Amino acid sequence: MIVATALLNLLMAVIYMAIGTMIAMDLERAIRRRGWSHFGVAWLSIMYTCGAHHLVHGIHVLAEGREVGPADLVAVAMGIPAGGLWALLRIEASRGGRGDRYVRGTPTWLRVVAGAHLVAAGATLVVGLRLLTGATDLDTRLIPNILLVGLYLGIGAALMRGQLHNRREHGGWSLSGLSLMMIFPTCAVMHASYVVYAGSALFAPDFHGLWVDWLGVPAALYFFWVVRGLETGTVKDWNERFESIEDLGDRAAASSADAAPDGPVLEEAIR
Repeated sequence: MIVATALLNLLMAVIYMAIGTMIAMDLERAIRRRGWSHFGVAWLSIMYTCGAHHLVHGIHVLAEGREVGPADLVAVAMGIPAGGLWALLRIEASRGGRGDRYVRGTPTWLRVVAGAHLVAAGATLVVGLRLLTGATDLDTRLIPNILLVGLYLGIGAALMRGQLHNRREHGGWSLSGLSLMMIFPTCAVMHASYVVYAGSALFAPDFHGLWVDWLGVPAALYFFWVVRGLETGTVKDWNERFESIEDLGDRAAASSADAAPDGPVLEEAIR
């Protein structure tokens, strides 16, 4: 379990760093033409700080044999599909491929994925509460991780409201939007599992992880401010609307009868 957890954390670090690099390359070109993008810069900051967290944790687990529990393994395994899917869709679009997909209705596979994530998150919560009941004092080095749990849940909730609005209004989902939405609840579960095991003295928080996680707090605050601002209309950004999901649905309906149910593609969020 130790080796699997370490390798999955390192893979997660590679995925997030790759996403951050793609965003940075796109922003370097786009900001000169369109100006500052709060969404793009905040998303870039999140990906690099999250990637650094998984890199540091994975190295400590692999190189030092840091003890980990099953919730740690489950949490990182939950995050890889969401992050990996977003990265693959973005890479495909950058190479001239389809990129994002329009998903009509709410297919069975989507219900299964959502249910599996809820079960895994609930199990992590139960295990965490049982372990933390034996803890006597809160280690102040865990404060940034506790803050990140709340911030990531808030970001995920804001993104989920946007996806549910699109589902009600247009009868479908953006696959890229769903994967983006799922990244943040899984990140919250990962940091919660870190708090649980470090708080129950399974391992001690390290200096490297401490400064990385403190850097992650302002990045998460910035992204939370951006997504809430876009939701309420108090923040304007050229990344606010990439292409209407309604247009995407019209394009899907106009595709050939032999086309796959998921139809054509949304423009990518970061251009």
